[in-house]
Amino acid sequence: DDDPAVHEDDPVGDVTGEGHLVGDDDHRHALTGEVAHDLEDLADELGVERRGRLVEEHDLGPHAERTRDRHTLLLAAGEFRRIVLHARAQADQRQRLLDAQLAVMAMGKCGAGELNYISDVDVIFVGSEATPRATRLAAEFNRIGSTTFFEVDANLRPEGKSGALVRTLESHVAYYKRWAETWEFQALLKARAMTGYLPLGQDYLDQIRPMVWTASQRESFVEDVQAMRRRVLANVPAELKHRELKLGVGGLRDIEFAVQLLQLVHGRSDETLRALSTVDALEALVSAGYVGREDGTQLIEAYEF
Repeated sequence: DDDPAVHEDDPVGDVTGEGHLVGDDDHRHALTGEVAHDLEDLADELGVERRGRLVEEHDLGPHAERTRDRHTLLLAAGEFRRIVLHARAQADQRQRLLDAQLAVMAMGKCGAGELNYISDVDVIFVGSEATPRATRLAAEFNRIGSTTFFEVDANLRPEGKSGALVRTLESHVAYYKRWAETWEFQALLKARAMTGYLPLGQDYLDQIRPMVWTASQRESFVEDVQAMRRRVLANVPAELKHRELKLGVGGLRDIEFAVQLLQLVHGRSDETLRALSTVDALEALVSAGYVGREDGTQLIEAYEF
């Protein structure tokens, strides 16, 4: 209002931000063209439908020729600018909320669809970037999940509790190629893209699974699997070793270890064995002749009990 360039009898000032006064028809036509041009340039920000309504409402098409009231033109240009600024602010806010894509991989019984009343929900997080904001989101995912339903456990990730909660796909691949132990490939038999940015989860599976199905070629592979089973059993109190249904002798874990060992050995060449759930894998092993039909039936009945 204090700008000396704006005449007292012509209150419509610099609406383009470039020093143009809208004081005659030539200026009004020039402004119309600028607004229409900006609308075209920013169609992606406004959305085609919304932009179309604005153009139609204020007759701002590129070929508009009739003279308009200066105040109407000013209001139209102002509305346009408010919409653009709002769209940009929303985009900036979304960018601030999450600066990376995050995929949540289900592991263990969650990955296999076998959760029971005493299960943990095992997960691994994969980020397009391992940013602090993505890590905070993953931690909040764990906290909310553990508060509202099952305990969420991310300790199957590379390096366990001491490892980064979120890693990039490249970091996961590098770890499994160089550092992973046999039991970690055994755990990856159950991996499934569960939620988050699923294309990234699928990329994870595409790159990790070939390593899973060649794990049986590692030196001392069978010994490693047997040693892990002994470690699990060693954590069961002596008085419960033959009574603990999950981890004890002849319990659920014995069936799972036997099935997973056979999957890793024969699944490299027989893709019918690459099932996530224990029962599905047992049925596939029976069908392919790796497990006798009677033994397989007894194991499935015992496992489902």
